[in-house]
Amino acid sequence: MAKTHSMARLSRDKEFAAKGLTKRKVSYEHNLSNTLWVMLSIKGTFWPYVVTTHEVYLFPALHTGLVIWQAHWRDSQSGGDDDSTIESDEGESTPLGSGFWGEPTSMVPWVALGMITPLMTFTLVFFLSQCYSRFMTYFYACQRIETSIQDLTILMLCHASAPADRWDAVRYQVAAAMTMYMCVTDLAKVDDNGRRCKAQMDSIDWARLLEPERHWQAEHQISHQVWEAVMGWPRSREEENTMTKEMHEMYGTIPEPPDRRHECPALLTVREVNMLREYPDDLLPIVLLVWSNQGC
Repeated sequence: MAKTHSMARLSRDKEFAAKGLTKRKVSYEHNLSNTLWVMLSIKGTFWPYVVTTHEVYLFPALHTGLVIWQAHWRDSQSGGDDDSTIESDEGESTPLGSGFWGEPTSMVPWVALGMITPLMTFTLVFFLSQCYSRFMTYFYACQRIETSIQDLTILMLCHASAPADRWDAVRYQVAAAMTMYMCVTDLAKVDDNGRRCKAQMDSIDWARLLEPERHWQAEHQISHQVWEAVMGWPRSREEENTMTKEMHEMYGTIPEPPDRRHECPALLTVREVNMLREYPDDLLPIVLLVWSNQGC
């Protein structure tokens, strides 16, 4: 039975890889204690995406070509050997220039170009402030989602007597939040035609809802130490053993460290997934919230 399950999982992973889906989404952690490392780091920033876009090469090349064309056109209009002069405030006569670029007096004054600096500063500050405001809005919205789930969990523990009713209400709430995140992340992707992807549930998303979280993370891809850190355990097993031994000698507590119970079962069943797939993907959070309210 275990061999059959392993072969089925291997076949499914190959199917995900063929579709361009990854088993786990990688997150990047920056060491804020090392400022120089953060400034020089490229992985996890926007630079890998920027260098693969055509705009960063097209518009500078277009600007350079237009400037050269304008200078050549101005030189051809003046005849290339114009003997006309311009007098300065000191009474000195200066030829209007010949050759490809012409004399400095025929170019745009640097004072006029200085007007672009305040405009650029205003544009950058305004754009960055809008980006920061949007980010903080999303951040606080995600916090409110997590807080609402925690509040509902406490209410269900206080008012619902049947353990099955408690679990149904909470798991539907968690699944609703996860489906919303899974659909939103697709909006940041671009398909082969260069268009934004639609919010939709992929096979890897449904697999995460149908499997226990530890199984979905795949034991061969994430170690027990990393898994326990993800679950929030502040100490390793070795540190926990040392602490338990010291507390047992000083206060008479249990001699062995307690079991770390952090196994989360699957949030949805196959029957529930079949029912959810009858609705559009962007309505899945609403359907799950309705199920949760019915359980309450």
